[in-house]
Amino acid sequence: MSFRRAERREWWLWLAAIMVTLLLTVGVVSFIVPELAEHEARLSWLVFPPAVCGLVAVVLLFDLYSIYQQWQIHNIRRQLFKREKLFRLISDNATDMIAVVDVNGQRVYNSLSYQTVLGYSPEELRGSSSLEQIHPDDRERVKRAAEES
Repeated sequence: MSFRRAERREWWLWLAAIMVTLLLTVGVVSFIVPELAEHEARLSWLVFPPAVCGLVAVVLLFDLYSIYQQWQIHNIRRQLFKREKLFRLISDNATDMIAVVDVNGQRVYNSLSYQTVLGYSPEELRGSSSLEQIHPDDRERVKRAAEES
């Protein structure tokens, strides 16, 4: 999932949290307005039932938690994006052939040096088996080493 797509998704989730907060706020106001009309002269928190005060506190805590959570997620995503960018910068400019393979041995990423050294573009290698370029005599040894690691 790309960074932009993940960020869009997380903003939609945060927007949903804001909508829930607004609905809770409307609920609190629906309890407060009749009390305010009844006790205009004495405006204090003692006028409101404890349940309403508790609901106000829960709504405020939810607001603060939602904002804090979104801020934390945004910072983590930014850090991951910077690390991925650094990894790509290093691996694309390295002269060594760097490949990332999944647990089945399928290539997920290949550095640009594959094209320089072997003549294969990263697109040609993507999704292929990492064992294809290994000499048949050495394949079992490489499989065992991969399983151990």
